[in-house]
Amino acid sequence: MDWEQIENIQVWCYVHAAVSFVTAFVLFVIWLVAFGTVRRRHDPARVAVTWLKLVFLFEIPGLILTGAAAFAESGSEFLSYQYGRGSAHSNKATYNTITLAYEVQLRTGSIGGLLRNIAGALLVVTFIEFANGLMFALTKQQTSSQKILRWIILASAFLLIVLSIAFAGLANTAIYNQWYAVLHFNARENRPSASDIDAIVSQGIAYSKLGGAHSVIGFIVSLGVIVYVSIVMHYYTTVSPSRIVAVNLLLAAITYFIRSIWFLVVAAVWTLPPAGTTPYLAPATSYGTNVFLDIILFAITLIILFAAGVRKKKGLWTTLQPWMGGVLPEMVGGRQPVVGQQPQQPQQPVVYYQYPPNGFSPQQQAQGGYPQYGYLPPQGQGGVYPQYGFPPQQHGQGGVYPPYGFPPQQQAQGANPLAQEIGGIARQEAPPGEAPPVATPTPERGLLEQNQNPQEMKA
Repeated sequence: MDWEQIENIQVWCYVHAAVSFVTAFVLFVIWLVAFGTVRRRHDPARVAVTWLKLVFLFEIPGLILTGAAAFAESGSEFLSYQYGRGSAHSNKATYNTITLAYEVQLRTGSIGGLLRNIAGALLVVTFIEFANGLMFALTKQQTSSQKILRWIILASAFLLIVLSIAFAGLANTAIYNQWYAVLHFNARENRPSASDIDAIVSQGIAYSKLGGAHSVIGFIVSLGVIVYVSIVMHYYTTVSPSRIVAVNLLLAAITYFIRSIWFLVVAAVWTLPPAGTTPYLAPATSYGTNVFLDIILFAITLIILFAAGVRKKKGLWTTLQPWMGGVLPEMVGGRQPVVGQQPQQPQQPVVYYQYPPNGFSPQQQAQGGYPQYGYLPPQGQGGVYPQYGFPPQQHGQGGVYPPYGFPPQQQAQGANPLAQEIGGIARQEAPPGEAPPVATPTPERGLLEQNQNPQEMKA
């Protein structure tokens, strides 16, 4: 490799380090803001908020350490030795510089990669908890399928974390020993034996297989995440205004899925195949693609989830919060029925008749706009109330009045002249042996009542 290519790699190392540091700073600011704006507040639908903060907690130091590893790798002497353009044994100072750069690059890079892998495992749990929270907001209960899915994703995240720990452990043992074995072999001093070389090679193969297994399992988990989030989005196609939360969750799942595809391609093409059979990939291309498809896409995913959690009135809330001003969140109070469910029709209250109504047929009442009065039996405690679909308890509490402008108590006492006259006739005592008089509308009264505008009755 010529010096121009080495300088190109050096530039991309600087870019990798700069992007890592800047992204870590941006996420740190968002993480601080999240403590005041993205809170759970004992809402059962917002369990994902706690997991999201844990993702930030692991991703930020992981980015700082990987940035430090990229910066340590950018040294000219180290790169020239790594790509066969220099020797580590020209003098003592060069040897110390190269070994120090490798120590920093390996230690910080492996620990930073471990922290970022843990953040990725926690992120899949965050996705599932966000989706479960959206479903809880619709049904107000945790179904058995949601609980099973939660345990499955927790087990998957635990498996990914175990693989990440094993991967970092091999990096600090097998890969470390392998690098120094090559260094000493080239120096023709302290050369490892044949058995040592075989052990180092087998450990290197195990290291590659662990990395490939992590990428494959991560891809399968991300595929399950995007399927579940798509199902949740289907339920929210007619739910407003909370649909924006489901849309943000789907966008975040798509960005995370693209990142998982990139890792799967790397594992299938360059990591798992035997050495010497993989296609050539320019180091600059590898660095540049990894910066965008790994670091930037992961940060975009976290920012989208932050936006989904920080929204207030139109956000994922199912319980009344102090800042809501005593009004239930729109997600609960104004939600529409779930797709495939028919809205329930309100039940009309039962009206009992002891005496004839006001003398008009139901058709005349519907055409003339008059309320349908019903007289309860003498034992009933309620008086006369219009049939508007509200239960008598609400009228008795004064919560809903009919459009006449009078409370139900005034109507029962005779505030409506027509109802008072009819009710008075019905209450007259009949002489012994005779039937009580029945209110019969006169032609003049019927003509007056048919032409009367219901809006004028407010006066």
